[in-house]
Amino acid sequence: MKWHELSYGFPHAIILVIMIFAFITLSWRLYRYRLSLLERFTLVIPRSSTIFWTKTTALCLAWFFLSLALMQPEKQIVHPEKNTSGVLRKKKQDVIFLVDASASMAISDTRTGTSRLEYAQEIIDTMTSQFHGENVALYAFTSQPTKLVPLTPNTAFLRLLARQLAINEGDIAGTNIKTALEAIKKNYLSTSSSDLKTVIILSDGGDTELEGTAKEQRLNEILETIPDPNQYN
Repeated sequence: MKWHELSYGFPHAIILVIMIFAFITLSWRLYRYRLSLLERFTLVIPRSSTIFWTKTTALCLAWFFLSLALMQPEKQIVHPEKNTSGVLRKKKQDVIFLVDASASMAISDTRTGTSRLEYAQEIIDTMTSQFHGENVALYAFTSQPTKLVPLTPNTAFLRLLARQLAINEGDIAGTNIKTALEAIKKNYLSTSSSDLKTVIILSDGGDTELEGTAKEQRLNEILETIPDPNQYN
């Protein structure tokens, strides 16, 4: 595995690495101060410089690896694609979760007592725990969509927010998947891109308010919202 194959869930933690230089500077000043004391007071027992700098190096390495752990490095799963020259190159992948948060999602399974929303949360948690390098986003929808997590490589953050999903998220009732899909299209599918995109809809299904030709017309409107998959990957 090479460094350029890694992605980071929290890359801003690299700022902590800079503190190593400050620590080395302070350690050097402390070392010089102790030498000056030895010159002024002959009764002071000198300490081994080897032990001092060994401890300093060990602390610096510990701080570096702690900072690296906070950056959450992960190996990217790449999707190879041949360009015009026949050379394989990496492709990014964006996964957008669109979760139904209407009142019907609060209904519990009679056997397990688990609600439909809890099933959706479990699916998101299971899937994202196996991701490596994908960018993820999370939306809830009722009659209006609510963006909970913008596109990010930080799957841990998305999993945390997904567990906190609530019925009627955003304090808005109703169910309108067409409006939700229009928001996804506007934010992620409005321009052509070589990045792979996957939209995962988690809902309890049918519209109970429409029947017959009105329902069929509504389904056609929803399908027309979805752009050409070949054009937008």
